[in-house]
Amino acid sequence: MKVTKESIDKKLGFDWTDYPSKYGIEQECDIIPMNPFDVLDDDELDFVTDYLIDLKLKQMSKIQEK
Repeated sequence: MKVTKESIDKKLGFDWTDYPSKYGIEQECDIIPMNPFDVLDDDELDFVTDYLIDLKLKQMSKIQEK
């Protein structure tokens, strides 16, 4: 099965590129929140890492063009 952004979104149940802004884990309690990315396999985690690196590089190149 080919790993895509959409297949990971479906598996997680949310758009993982918005995770930090939508799903904060900053909680002041004794309960450790579940990491939703624990359900992903190695290929999916590699895809997420590569995707986010590419996204950051594109953002940086746009900033440098200005």
